[in-house]
Amino acid sequence: MPRTRASVMGLLIAAAGCGSDQRHDPIPIEDDNDLGVVAMQIDRFEDRGDNVFELRGLDAADRDVALVRLRVGNIADLPELQPSAETSHGAELIVSSAGGEPQRTISSETQRFTIFPAEDRALGRFLALDIVSATLEREANIHYVRSPLDAPRADESGYEYWGFTSNCTASQLNVTPLASQCCYTWDNGPGWPPYTLFINAATNVQSQRMGPSFACTAQDGSPCSGANCYYGPNGSARAWMASAGTNPKVRTQLNNYPAFCYLAHDTSAAEFPNVTGSYPTGQGCCVNGNGPCGTSPRPACTACGGGGSAGLGAWDY
Repeated sequence: MPRTRASVMGLLIAAAGCGSDQRHDPIPIEDDNDLGVVAMQIDRFEDRGDNVFELRGLDAADRDVALVRLRVGNIADLPELQPSAETSHGAELIVSSAGGEPQRTISSETQRFTIFPAEDRALGRFLALDIVSATLEREANIHYVRSPLDAPRADESGYEYWGFTSNCTASQLNVTPLASQCCYTWDNGPGWPPYTLFINAATNVQSQRMGPSFACTAQDGSPCSGANCYYGPNGSARAWMASAGTNPKVRTQLNNYPAFCYLAHDTSAAEFPNVTGSYPTGQGCCVNGNGPCGTSPRPACTACGGGGSAGLGAWDY
């Protein structure tokens, strides 16, 4: 089926109706970068009923050398990677550079989108440029989690934070599935929430979740309603998932003193332990903004008042 273009007003999920092409004029990039990007092009269009946002990095010959593509709509393999997902409606993020392996993650999150530290270091440093990260935030509500390795030079320790890694705790995780090789990146500094990275060994799926933060709140910590909350009943955001590949190992990436969790592939012993969580699955957030709901000792979600969905199980992984 041929691709048709349509306008997307505000966030992609808020799109409704038809409109004109939302291609922008190229935006110049003056900062030096390893990919040789001198401009970026933004496009929004409709593809088979899904809303798509693209940011493409162009070199001096007007060739595509970097790509961020966000698709919101039917993500066919979402129920396979996230069994708790009731439907295939969700989001897909693909980031890539010329000659590199595309990095694809999917999630049931359809409001706030997260790119975790890019495995392609040249691509990561491009995404971390202020003009690029600000454009992604402004145009599509995409947040790139910068890593210490995104500094412009190898002798710099990073842009924004001095992170640490540690083993995950049971309270951070659900009772099922087992979180294999679970790593927690924390103390990331103002504006950079912590996150967890682990593998579901039964499905060979890696999961990354922002948090924990305050339970059942918006991304900025303000009150929220039910399924619209960014942080769920246990304080973590919805997981972004991808295939873990062959011989996956969750490692600490060091760059001088900062550290963060990342996925490597090798045959050495695991660095982080498997952790069985203690938080029950199938919980939600009160529609009236009163916090977590579900099973005791939390109130029943039907007792929270108001209309709409409490998102029961929406933050499971």
